[in-house]
Amino acid sequence: MNQPDETTAATLFHPAAFAGKVIGITGGANGLGLAGVRLLSGLGAHVFTVDNDREACRKVGAMLESAPAEGFAVEADLAVRGVVSDAIGKAVARWGRLDGWVNNAAINQPQPFGSESDELFDLMFAVNVRAAREGAVAAKPWLARTRGSMVNVSSIMALQPSGQSTPYSMTKGALEAMTRSLAIEYAADRVRVNAIRVGHIETGRGVRQLGPDAEAERRLWETYCQILAENAAPWPVAGAPEDFARAVAFLLSEAASYLTGSILALDGGYSVSLRPPHDERRVAAYLKMKEVKSQIENSRSHDAIT
Repeated sequence: MNQPDETTAATLFHPAAFAGKVIGITGGANGLGLAGVRLLSGLGAHVFTVDNDREACRKVGAMLESAPAEGFAVEADLAVRGVVSDAIGKAVARWGRLDGWVNNAAINQPQPFGSESDELFDLMFAVNVRAAREGAVAAKPWLARTRGSMVNVSSIMALQPSGQSTPYSMTKGALEAMTRSLAIEYAADRVRVNAIRVGHIETGRGVRQLGPDAEAERRLWETYCQILAENAAPWPVAGAPEDFARAVAFLLSEAASYLTGSILALDGGYSVSLRPPHDERRVAAYLKMKEVKSQIENSRSHDAIT
């Protein structure tokens, strides 16, 4: 007979519940990943991340190195084989353990299916799926030692595609399939594997990419966000990066000790809404985003030329 679990609510939700634990997250220099890095580090974990954004990686690396629970950031291309396993090896060499692993990094460049280049198609699978596979393989033996946890970050587009992002939806569907399968395969070693199916969460990253004089693009971006928040899901406001970070922390924590193989829908009710994927309001929001993205890229290209 199992002994009673001495873990209590006071210890599960203590501000230092992750003290001394080691957690890695890919794509942690911006957006959702950065929110996860900040929260987990604030809860006492040694956090490390791998990201290809050089400047953002430098900033989050400096933040982690000076945090009470020190961490580090690796600036590297996740499409390159060995990058993820090398980062995990560096963390284990430094702290001697691994308690949590989060496959968060992903790329998406919406366009009609078949119009994307073979190189772009392969790149999306390399970052969104192959790097996650590498992380799952490299992290598993260390997570088995600590009875740790793995979280894969999926998207509502795995379940309800919006059109013109078919390769991205394919990669997220693969990630959810991997989550369910590994939950079975890794259970014998007491390693939990779950996923978060993310809906619309406003990171503000698009706004930060704009130049100081790009007020027209800024207003357009804000209009898009408002349209999507009001029409894409029953919940009347968009999610925040902190919502994502708390979901990650929950799935990594002992509070979720009997939860594995689950796909947690963090989407404001989008996945249970009766609105069809091609609802006119959703299409309008999607087209507005494409317009914003095009103007952002044009603005940045102009800045680079001048």
